Amino acid sequence: MHVLVTGAGLLGAHSAAALIERGHSVTLVDAAPNDAYVRSVAGAAVRLETGDVTDLPRIVDLAARAEAVVHTAGRIGPVAQADPHGAFAVNVMGTANVAEAARLSGTRRVVFASTHGVYDWNASDDAPMTERSPTAARGVYAASKLAAEHILQAYADAYGLEVIALRFCNLFGRGHYVAGSRGGEAFNELIVCAARGDVARIRPQVSGRGEWLYAKDAARAVAAAVDASPVPGDADRFTIVNVGSGRLAGPDDIIPAIRAVVPDARFGDPEPPGRERRQPFDLATARRLLGWEPTFTLESAIADYVAEVRLTGETSSPRDR
Repeated sequence: MHVLVTGAGLLGAHSAAALIERGHSVTLVDAAPNDAYVRSVAGAAVRLETGDVTDLPRIVDLAARAEAVVHTAGRIGPVAQADPHGAFAVNVMGTANVAEAARLSGTRRVVFASTHGVYDWNASDDAPMTERSPTAARGVYAASKLAAEHILQAYADAYGLEVIALRFCNLFGRGHYVAGSRGGEAFNELIVCAARGDVARIRPQVSGRGEWLYAKDAARAVAAAVDASPVPGDADRFTIVNVGSGRLAGPDDIIPAIRAVVPDARFGDPEPPGRERRQPFDLATARRLLGWEPTFTLESAIADYVAEVRLTGETSSPRDR
């Protein structure tokens, strides 16, 4: 199968690698692709193209021979909040363009990278959190992702497009974070500083408890959603799946896991935590519909992460590269 992947960041590049490993051919498109990073993750087999999801003719052209589209491109967190109009153009209209390109091209399925940020964490008492938990459009990023989900559901209802929206928890792994993932960047700083022997800051994004999933496991979920057949879920052809680790972790878990690999790793005092999760995801839907569950523990993921950073020599901060 030929798959078009939008967005060459942490999730997009790792998803391309996972799809290629399953035998698919992949075109990866990004507005400003980092060729060296993509090749270090996905290898030489991926076809890397420059293109913006806000450019409908370009996306239609790229989707012309794709049997599935994985849509990860978007602006995240503070980057989205700082430029709401630009974020809505990319995250909302970009998603509409992807859906329209899939419709015009006769593409079978769209797998959409959504976020746990769409949930109303203050209103929900569900423990663990399920796909039926209440949502809220608080913040530009969450609002744009929720709007994008509704657009994709409309396309599924009206045109029979198969859509699987994966609501991811915080993702961590070797990336470049230009789209605005402050959580991923803060986690990366812990790993990189440990590898180079510097004192690492424990930023607000990791100083509280949250649910973290390694990028390689997230990519496996994307590949499972592309391959799922027949269409999982409801008769309306639009399916939401929570994808996470199923456990919460904070500094008391993360720091010992890093020191298990780098015994002399040094850390500053934790900064005041940002928003914390009160409950992890229920992964029953992912297991049932996609046959997926995480294979990495926090400890094994960090060991793999440190090994990759050392192998690639990435011992500078993402902002310095």
